[in-house]
Amino acid sequence: NGILQRDQVAKIVEEAFDLYDKQTEYCLGSNPFPDITVAEWSYQYICRGKSLGMINGYSAGVDAGYYRPARSVNRVEFLALTLRNLDENMPSTNSTSYTDVEKGLWYSGYAKFAKDNGLFSGSKLYPTNHMARSEVAEVLYKLHNLGKI
Repeated sequence: NGILQRDQVAKIVEEAFDLYDKQTEYCLGSNPFPDITVAEWSYQYICRGKSLGMINGYSAGVDAGYYRPARSVNRVEFLALTLRNLDENMPSTNSTSYTDVEKGLWYSGYAKFAKDNGLFSGSKLYPTNHMARSEVAEVLYKLHNLGKI
């Protein structure tokens, strides 16, 4: 199906932004989240992402404090993880963008940036849709063409 997981997207984005050096030890012997251990293939990528501030893990609900690396990544999680690496301020969470994104949501600013820069076409973002490999590649390609990567 080509749907990407949260740990896979962390690796892809870090590589796309040239933020990862395979010779560097990013975890320094500690687990970045309770569900991420040295046994995970993505251990160093998730430590790097957390140290960069691009990975926060879940902040509420039953998953609070966890990363859930094997969970499929949705569109707004992907946008947050990706756009946190840009050297520019994101629009306010009070911004309007897609017709299915309300003002004041944690991802409203990311959605506004995506809409303004044509990262997804159409009037709806479909925030909870999972990201396919082809969509991730397309968004990263568009960011590259915009000079953001």
